[in-house]
Amino acid sequence: MPVRDDHGGNLPSRILRGMGNQEFITMSTTGDHMCAVTEEEDEYWIIYHNFTSNHTTSG
Repeated sequence: MPVRDDHGGNLPSRILRGMGNQEFITMSTTGDHMCAVTEEEDEYWIIYHNFTSNHTTSG
């Protein structure tokens, strides 16, 4: 899922500076797609959900 950062680059670094970790959740402007990143113990998980097809992918 392509994304655009309206405030320049280095989004993960900016999140880390502001929040203390790189976890975030975002949704498309149309509300059709959701993407989240979370840290569990020593792993990062990326979760993507397409609401139009009710399909979730994680890894």
